[in-house]
Amino acid sequence: FEHGYRILICDSDGNVEKETMNVHMLNQMKADGLIMMAQGEKTSQVISDCQIPVVVLDRRVSGDTVIASVTSDHYGGGRKATEYLLECGCKNIVCIRGPQNASSGKDRYQGYKDYCKEHGIEEQIVDCTYSYDEGLNVAQEILEKYSGVDGIFACNDMVAFAICKVLQESGYRVPEDIQVIGYDNINFSRLFTPE
Repeated sequence: FEHGYRILICDSDGNVEKETMNVHMLNQMKADGLIMMAQGEKTSQVISDCQIPVVVLDRRVSGDTVIASVTSDHYGGGRKATEYLLECGCKNIVCIRGPQNASSGKDRYQGYKDYCKEHGIEEQIVDCTYSYDEGLNVAQEILEKYSGVDGIFACNDMVAFAICKVLQESGYRVPEDIQVIGYDNINFSRLFTPE
C-alpha cells in the first residue's frame, strides 16, 4: 500500500477449481504479481500458463513464472515429530496423514515414514484433511483400528486439538496414556492444555 499497490485477497477455501479460477482472473486483470498458497499439484499447470510473476508459499509448485517459493521443512518436521514421540517412550505411533495432493502433506508423511523405516517401527496411518471436524472423526477410527496406540503425530494442530478432545472424552489422559503432537504451532497451541 505504501508503494502504490492495491491488494486483492482471493480465498479458494481449499477448492482447486476455485483456486484455478482465481489465478485465471488475476492473470486476465494483468495483476502486477501473485502471492499464493497453492492447494494442489494441478495448480502447477495453471501457474505455468500465467503471465504474471508468482511467489508460492508453503508448497512446492513448478512453473516458469514462479520466481520464488517460501516453504517450511515439512519433511524434517515429520521426522522430528516422530523422533520426539519415540524419545518420550512411545512404541506404537500412528500418523494422521494430511492431504497427499499438497507437497506439505506429502513431505510430513514421508518424514514420518522414513524415520519409522530407519528405526524398525511399524508404519501406521489414518488419512485426514486439515480440519478440526475431520479430526474428531478420525480419532475414533484410530482407537478402533490401533487399540495399542500410545503416540499420535497429527497432520496439523487443529486435528491434534480434536484428537485430544476425543481421547479425553473416551477416558484417556493426554499425555500420560497417549501422547499427541501436532504440526504448525499455531498461536492457539499455547492456550491449549497440554500445550
